[in-house]
Order: sequence, then structure tokens, then C-alpha cells
Amino acid sequence: MKTLYFPVTQKKQSEWPEQPICPICGQNPVFDPHSMAVINAGALLVDSRSNSGGPSNRLEGFLDLTWHGAHTNEGGKGVAPDTYATVSVAKDILGGQTSLHFCSIKCLRSFLNAAVDELEAKVKQGLHGV
Repeated sequence: MKTLYFPVTQKKQSEWPEQPICPICGQNPVFDPHSMAVINAGALLVDSRSNSGGPSNRLEGFLDLTWHGAHTNEGGKGVAPDTYATVSVAKDILGGQTSLHFCSIKCLRSFLNAAVDELEAKVKQGLHGV
């Protein structure tokens, strides 16, 4: 698997990858008409009068993985206390919606594992005061 740099989508780039090849294995096609696993994230700006909604340039979407450690000054207990870390998977997506495409569940799992590994590394940095 190639090295991933987070966020993978931001601003006007709401689809990932940009080219129709799996961004994890680099071997198999993604996008229609091919099979694929997809992570979708977003919001809809809803018009209550017409009971409809859709993407809007008034929205900026995001998808984060976050560790929120216990507040020890408030008596909180848990692993990695007083540590806050975030991996932005998608950031400031114009229109409020993003789609991440993978050729297989195996590649989706590899991506999620890489994102969780990134989060874990950030938490460990916080534990060591780096």
C-alpha cells in the first residue's frame, strides 16, 4: 500500500481518488460500472417547504477520526488521559459531501486501518509530550 496523506479530500475535491483506479492497491478500477466499496460522508441543506435537499455551497463537509482522552482535572479516567488527537480524512469539502472509493472491502479495510494507525500515532505523540 502506498503512503497516505490526510486529508484525502478537501475543498473542491470531493471524490477520492481523482483517477478511476483504487487508491490503495493501485490495481483495480473503481467508479461505475465497476464494483466498489465506498465511504460517503456529508450533509444535505434541506428546504422544508419542498421537503427536499441536496449539496450546497453553503456547506463545508468533514470526516474526522478523533481520540478524546479523559479529563483528569474533572476526575475522568481512561487510556491516554488529557490527550486530544484528530485525523482529518476529509476537510472543508465545498458542498458538504464527499465519497471515498475502493475496489474492495479489503482495500477499504486497509484504508481505515491506515487512518486508525495515524490516529494512534498522534495519541502516542501526545502521551510522550512530543
